[in-house]
Amino acid sequence: MLTFHQVVRLFNEASQISPEDADVHIVPGVLYNLSREYDKAIASFKTALQLKPQDYSLWNKLGATQANSIQSADAILAYQKVISSNTYLNFQLWSFFLVDNPVYILV
Repeated sequence: MLTFHQVVRLFNEASQISPEDADVHIVPGVLYNLSREYDKAIASFKTALQLKPQDYSLWNKLGATQANSIQSADAILAYQKVISSNTYLNFQLWSFFLVDNPVYILV
C-alpha cells in the first residue's frame, strides 16, 4: 500500500510529465488540503485553474482550502466565481455562511 507521501510524489511526477493535465494538479491539492498543507494545496488548485478556469468545482476546492487556511477574503472571491458560474451550488455555498461555525468541505 502506498503512503500519503508516495502518492503525492507520484502525482507531482505526473504533473512534470503532463503539466497540461489539470487532474494531476487537483489530486495533490486535495491531499495537501487533507494534511493541512494549505499553501501547497492552494498552489496546486491555482495551477489546475489556469488549465480549467471555468471548472466551478475547482473554484470551490480553492475557496474551501483558503477558508480553512484563514484566507477569508480570498475564499470569498473564489466562492463568488462558483456562484457566478453555477446556480446549483448557490444555496449550498451560501448556506455555509449562515451557520455559526461553518465547516468548509471540498466538493
